[in-house]
Amino acid sequence: MLFGSTPMPVPVPVAATQGQAAAAEFDFTPDPNAKNRSNFIVLGVLLGAFGAHNFYAGYRNKAIAQLLLSVLTLGFASPMSWVWAVIDVCTVDRDSAGIKFRS
Repeated sequence: MLFGSTPMPVPVPVAATQGQAAAAEFDFTPDPNAKNRSNFIVLGVLLGAFGAHNFYAGYRNKAIAQLLLSVLTLGFASPMSWVWAVIDVCTVDRDSAGIKFRS
């Protein structure tokens, strides 16, 4: 026989104890480390060409790319960087640590 003659053990679900049942409940309290989404939006709209909103959210590499795109082209590519910022504002809902923005 290739695989042996003993069958594989099958996991059996165990009844949840009181501590496990409490862990399954959802906690809706906001994270105290959450950044404000309004600040992210205002920075993205006003200073998005320079990556200010990404610096705020902790996306450092993306922010540096936007800043360099605007500065190294002497501002000629800043409209493209600003459009990139508006798309970020519309699609990003978490900071770099994965914490959802608070409203």
